[in-house]
Amino acid sequence: MSLSRPVKFLLLFLLAFVGGALYLHFGKDQDWSDSPLLGLITAPVVVAAW
Repeated sequence: MSLSRPVKFLLLFLLAFVGGALYLHFGKDQDWSDSPLLGLITAPVVVAAW
């Protein structure tokens, strides 16, 4: 089963968002209110760099 290109980008975006939010919360000691917002900002950058 092969995934289409938009689905691959969506999965990569979700993975980057969740990974970034968890890293910011646990690794950088950010508050839970800041981590998802910063994750939404950094996820498109990660997808674009990929």
